[in-house]
Amino acid sequence: MKKILTTFLFLCLFTLACQAQFRYGIKGGANFSNYTGDNIGDFMDKNMTLFFIGPSAEFFLIGPLGLEASLLYVQRGIKLKADDKKYKRSYIELPVNLKYRFASIGLARPYLVAGPYIDFKISGKDKFGDIKDNVDTQWKAKSFGAGINIGGGVELLRILQVGVNYGLGLTENYKASDGKYAVKENILSVTAGVYF
Repeated sequence: MKKILTTFLFLCLFTLACQAQFRYGIKGGANFSNYTGDNIGDFMDKNMTLFFIGPSAEFFLIGPLGLEASLLYVQRGIKLKADDKKYKRSYIELPVNLKYRFASIGLARPYLVAGPYIDFKISGKDKFGDIKDNVDTQWKAKSFGAGINIGGGVELLRILQVGVNYGLGLTENYKASDGKYAVKENILSVTAGVYF
């Protein structure tokens, strides 16, 4: 009986694996940063445009629902009003999204994505100067972040994907030690990817 059940389970898994669709590729694009927080309007400009790039993979088991995961090199930063300086930081980001593909419309196939992401800072300044109210010695960029992605786009010719994504930050990206300043980063991204 155990051999029969084992054989049956193996055949089921083999059948699912045969039906699964796995693709890999590369994606990249532009990030448009926006910041939220109390008491930041006096010294921080809210928008800064940087980029991201990295490998990506899709896995669809049955039907239009699947997973999309990427390992991205991401640049983000802040721009200060007082000196017009830009402070850039680099991250390794891991987004894992549920992906739903709609039926094709000609050569185009729309899709929606949603899911969490985490990131780890790998370079860039932790502390910043020339900030109003003498918080420069207390102001620090965090090394770890997390948030939620939601987005959508269209796949063209079964190879090229173009879309938009909004990353809602759930953790603070910058914080002053006295608690007066705390900033979360929200990112609007324009994305393009090629899958094989």
